[in-house]
Amino acid sequence: MPRTAGIGTIAACAIIAIVGSAMAAQPASAADQQPVVIGMLGNTTPPERIVPQRWGDGDVTLRYATKTTVGVTFPHQDGTSLTMEDFDLERADGEDLAVGTFPLGDTGELEVRDLAFDDAGTMTRFDAVFRLRGDLPSDAYFGQIRFGQDDPAVRFAGTHLHWPQTPVNGTRVWANEAVHNAGSTPVRLGHVALGGPQAGDWALADDKCSGTVLAAGSTCSVRVGFSPAHGGPRTAALTVPSNGSTVTADLAGDAPLGITRLTVKGRNWIALGKTRTDADGPYALWGQRTGDSSVAFSATATYVNGVDVNRLELAMPPGQSLRDGTFAVGDTGTGVPTLNISRAYRDCNGTRGTEKISGLTFKGRGMVDRAKVVFTVDCGSDPYPDPVQGELLFRHRADVTVPRGPAGVTVTGAERRIVSWGRSKSSDAVSTVVRLVEGDGTGATVLSGSAIGGGSPGSAPLPSLHEGQRYTLLAWAVDATGNVSNPIRRTLTS
Repeated sequence: MPRTAGIGTIAACAIIAIVGSAMAAQPASAADQQPVVIGMLGNTTPPERIVPQRWGDGDVTLRYATKTTVGVTFPHQDGTSLTMEDFDLERADGEDLAVGTFPLGDTGELEVRDLAFDDAGTMTRFDAVFRLRGDLPSDAYFGQIRFGQDDPAVRFAGTHLHWPQTPVNGTRVWANEAVHNAGSTPVRLGHVALGGPQAGDWALADDKCSGTVLAAGSTCSVRVGFSPAHGGPRTAALTVPSNGSTVTADLAGDAPLGITRLTVKGRNWIALGKTRTDADGPYALWGQRTGDSSVAFSATATYVNGVDVNRLELAMPPGQSLRDGTFAVGDTGTGVPTLNISRAYRDCNGTRGTEKISGLTFKGRGMVDRAKVVFTVDCGSDPYPDPVQGELLFRHRADVTVPRGPAGVTVTGAERRIVSWGRSKSSDAVSTVVRLVEGDGTGATVLSGSAIGGGSPGSAPLPSLHEGQRYTLLAWAVDATGNVSNPIRRTLTS
């Protein structure tokens, strides 16, 4: 389980992966009039690394806000002697910050939700949600940093939180949420609650907010944990009543589709005479291309540094691409495909045998979308008599066809705009996800922006929009398997 409030030092490699190294000569464009910066940073690092989760509201220092980089410093929270934490956000490609969703590291993403500058070039508004290792729940970082937004006096530290991808029924990933009273008088809080389409995927713990009187300038906390019950996009809302109004935070996460498991058996060095299976759930099995002709599948676990699981590596000879087919495998350098497998630091290299690859497809940034591999191989110098017999199912499912998008997406009204949508014409479509993003929807995913509504069909009011800004309304249909349609887009201006 993750630690609660506290201050630690995030590993330098993680900070670099998120933002690159800190820059010594950044102009402190906001130094003359420090804005109120609100931030939240969750993680799934192992407890022995002592990387507490962080938040701040008004006590987060904005070190600089330039065209390319926003740098903040989180404060002490528990009175320890551990240092405060510098944290920077910038695009990995070095381009200027812009509204949209961009890759962050190998598997994460940075969603700049709002950004504005005045005539002097000073950043006046900023809102970004980020996930480092977004396709993996292990050793991940996620959260939000914002300033210049229309936050109420009583507000959550994270108003929009996007969890790293978590397997169905996987280890629950926890984040420390905070409620802050920035007003001048005490307020009584009601009961902190979960609602929305998939509220059952989230849980609450260590609730120090419900029913309390929150003094002016004070903060309370509650832990929010995510473990999806079904593959595909998952959304919910966190709410707490306060003095006649309701404070709300959007919660979003996703789970990989299909069946994922790696099984080995036989009296050999890898299986040791048993049938051993590692499957998505407690572990997260993931696959990533390691070159044009190679791919590796391995398992990780939330809050754990190392796990006793299998690792499978496939490679074609130089100059040949990975592809479906039945192949003889042999030693590296012999001009035939290779297959290496290891478990609990027992390696099976220099294998000889056969493999059958089917359904192999990739998605962005070299990540494997789905695959099936059946193999029988002998390990070089293995003292045991049997070959390793194994099967990899990765996101394996019969239905890989995305549904048609929702029908009849319309926006009506002037002072109070209402968006309405109809049912997808695909017979297996079961729900609709409607999101509002600022800008033209660059890089937007089914969990980008702000939640507008769901259900099929349905309607919902749009929130107030920044004057003169462009917005994009996006609607997706989701089928029973969790496949997501292409979005239906509608452009809005305020």
